[in-house]
Amino acid sequence: MTLFTFYSPFKKPKPGNVLRICQALILPPFQRQGHGKAMMTCLYDYARGGRSNKEDDSESYIHDDNIVEVNVEDPAPGFSYMRDSVDYCLFEQLFVRDKDRRQKEIQEILDQYLLSDDNGSSWKPLTDHHAMILADEAKITKVQIQIAFEIHKLSRMNAMIRESEIKWKKGGLNSTSSLEEKRNNLFREYRLMVMKKRLNHTYKEEIGAHGSSKAEKQAKLSEIFEDAYQRYCSILGYNEISRVPS
Repeated sequence: MTLFTFYSPFKKPKPGNVLRICQALILPPFQRQGHGKAMMTCLYDYARGGRSNKEDDSESYIHDDNIVEVNVEDPAPGFSYMRDSVDYCLFEQLFVRDKDRRQKEIQEILDQYLLSDDNGSSWKPLTDHHAMILADEAKITKVQIQIAFEIHKLSRMNAMIRESEIKWKKGGLNSTSSLEEKRNNLFREYRLMVMKKRLNHTYKEEIGAHGSSKAEKQAKLSEIFEDAYQRYCSILGYNEISRVPS
């Protein structure tokens, strides 16, 4: 893995060094064995001042306190998949609670987005301001924190669907149609959150160039969502959760 460091004077919320991954190579006999994830995790630990994974945990990584972000230069699809998986794990670590003042601020933000019911009230998208704070904490880009947030929401949605299935088996729901309605409502809310907040903004030019009519643009946006959804399901290790019409 080759890295390039440069100073970003206009980086928000504070200026600092950006650590960019320029190249990453795993020889074919050693691919699909977790080496790429291990390198990414090691790099994030370096950027965030993490500790080594030695059994005695006695040696800390040398790190640069001025690193404010780790990003990637023109990643290939396979690398993007791995990166999304690692960043999702990194996002989940933000939920670890401690008494640190900074961590309390992070928890206050995360608590605003917890899924506590299935009526759609908890499906508000991550605001740009909150994304900036969480990205700063994780040392990744705002786009990657949004992706990790979407994978987290999909994981929580799946857990809520499983709870509904258990409730249905115990007689808590009147019929299979009630269960299917709950699943479809959850998926619809999730789909709207991802498409309207991030995909529509990130791929604005690509969607605009796809066609002049609203139907053509909507079809392209749905295609982009489908690709992201399938990738997220693969990262989480399960099949399609639900399917609703566009």
